[in-house]
Amino acid sequence: MNEKMELLLEQMVDDFNHYSRSVALSRADDKDEGTLQWNRGSLDRVEDYMEGLAHLMGVKLKYKFDVHVYGRGEKWEQELKYGTVEIVKEGKQVEAD
Repeated sequence: MNEKMELLLEQMVDDFNHYSRSVALSRADDKDEGTLQWNRGSLDRVEDYMEGLAHLMGVKLKYKFDVHVYGRGEKWEQELKYGTVEIVKEGKQVEAD
């Protein structure tokens, strides 16, 4: 795999996971519809680019929908349910930062 392409795919995975969490936060915090739609649009766009690049590189992506704890301290902690993605190369998963 080309190193630059691999770094780009890892960045897209990070972006996807970030926007997925942002969508969940927008829903949980009852943000305005515009903020929610902005984050959903960004999530969809990143997902399309990410899947296209993964296909070109011949790697698979593994999606997981789960509950995550977000925030620090009892006052701010909340459970959010959202999807994340990981890169699967040669039978092993690659964790993005």
